[in-house]
Amino acid sequence: MARGGGAINIITKKNKTPQASISFKEQIFDSGNASSHLNLNFSNQISQNLAFSANISGFGGEGYRDGDKDNGFYAKTKLYVDIDDRQSLNFGFGYFKDSTKNTSAITKAQAEDNPKQRGSTNNSYNITRPEFNTEYKVSLSDIWDINAQAFWQKQQVDIAEGDTGLFSSGNFEDSVQGISLKSKIDYMQNSYFVFGYNFERHKSVTFSNSFSNIWADDRKDTHSIFALDSHQFNDFFVLSGGARYEYAKYDQSSRGASSTTGVQTYRSVFDTNSNNFALELTPSFAYSDTGRFYAKYERGYISPTPYQFRQSRRVMVGGTATTQYSMNDNLKSETYDTYELGMSDYLFGFYGLDIALYYTQSKDEITSRSSGSNFHLSQNGFGFYNLDKTIRYGVDINARQDFDGFSFYENFSYVDARISGGDLDKKRIPFVSAYKVSVGADYEIISDLRVFADLIYASKAREDQNNQYWIKEHFVTDIGATYTYEKLSVFAGVKNLFDYKYYLSQSTSTMQGVTTTSVLPADGRNYYVEFKYKF
Repeated sequence: MARGGGAINIITKKNKTPQASISFKEQIFDSGNASSHLNLNFSNQISQNLAFSANISGFGGEGYRDGDKDNGFYAKTKLYVDIDDRQSLNFGFGYFKDSTKNTSAITKAQAEDNPKQRGSTNNSYNITRPEFNTEYKVSLSDIWDINAQAFWQKQQVDIAEGDTGLFSSGNFEDSVQGISLKSKIDYMQNSYFVFGYNFERHKSVTFSNSFSNIWADDRKDTHSIFALDSHQFNDFFVLSGGARYEYAKYDQSSRGASSTTGVQTYRSVFDTNSNNFALELTPSFAYSDTGRFYAKYERGYISPTPYQFRQSRRVMVGGTATTQYSMNDNLKSETYDTYELGMSDYLFGFYGLDIALYYTQSKDEITSRSSGSNFHLSQNGFGFYNLDKTIRYGVDINARQDFDGFSFYENFSYVDARISGGDLDKKRIPFVSAYKVSVGADYEIISDLRVFADLIYASKAREDQNNQYWIKEHFVTDIGATYTYEKLSVFAGVKNLFDYKYYLSQSTSTMQGVTTTSVLPADGRNYYVEFKYKF
């Protein structure tokens, strides 16, 4: 419902019978750089009341650009305990470890000449992330279920010593922990009422010595209550709706050191709180066995993360350019209202169609400010601020046609995304393409052997809030094939077949009268093959 309104819970079904699979994937770029991915899955019913599942993945290799490397592994396990016919308890544990290096942006001229080349700096990170969760479920009666969950996750990011990147060394700790209590009551056939409470603590500790020992300790405590009802009045009309209230409290402290290194000495303690409310109402009409029409209203919110209250600016102190750190105590939660009409149907036995029309108006949308990209602010530095109002309206269309051996699919979206009010009135929202189109087809050549082709287009987008610069459009083609023989599946293909050059991000800045555009190139043409075997 609310984009900022709570944690997303993923429920994994318990496997009653032993299962196992193994897969291996290799990706190769035109330059010869390659990466590999190995994945193992298995599950087993240990006893009548006890089951176990695990997923283990290992990956490593080089990326598209020179200097991009990534090596690591991920493991996730879960233990399922059936206490009795009405109670169950699950324990989950995961661990992620990654050592990655990536090179910085390059100029647009460099990218047009050779997008694979290294940037002027190279950043190196070591990441570890353990996580734990437990879930208790009980059926108090045939119509009343209660679910209780607790979760904890902690991510540690260490920037390698002696690296040539901007942040030469430092570390970042980010942890999330909380509980979720939820109750569901089935009060009529195909009708139910859900209510509950969530608590989440988001804590981060940051240290970097590249700017003379910048240290920060941030915490955000979030309390939420919610309720959702879905009522089926008859065979063709369903009305669902819900509400959520959130209270968030922020406590943050930070300090910096010597101004002789170009960083202004500072110490700050900051605390604030926010109150947010979300609402959703969706009537749905089934006009045929396969067709459905719906209308939807959603009032949602996005509350700031602790990090988004931080900002830095370049100011002149005694004739010297100095970095000044501070807290942005003017930052507010973003709220939005969305109105949507849609339909979904499967026509003539071979034609699927989904259409959605929407209009969204946001107030105080949170956006970033980076050096040189927001000229109307007349300041350099980094941070986040609120746009007064933004408006988005558009349409999403998804279609699919299935014939004998052939399948075709088309996706089309259009959005007009603009700022409303203030000195940026009627300017386009940056990094949003007005048009996105993808079309594809697959064909079964012989039994169990299919070939496919996908074409993806995104129109150009504005780079900055002042709408001075464009990020160019891109058109990418992927092809591939899949083959299945008993328990073995093989996938192979080529991504970005025509090696189209486009950018993941773009930033233009002006210093001493010289304007420079920096870009992060997207992956060029690459080839992949994957083998998967189910035991």
